[in-house]
Amino acid sequence: GGADAVNILLAWGYVGLRVAHSFAQIVVRVVIVRFTIFVLATSALIAIAIRNVIAL
Repeated sequence: GGADAVNILLAWGYVGLRVAHSFAQIVVRVVIVRFTIFVLATSALIAIAIRNVIAL
């Protein structure tokens, strides 16, 4: 694990997706759009967690 390039990219992807989720909640207000963004953001966190467990 640690701060390698892939984890940094996944972390920034998560941040961007959370911002997009907030924007979608305020402006778009379509649940399926927010849900899709939420699933993608959660997938990024899961990927980081899996990579860190594998690196142990």
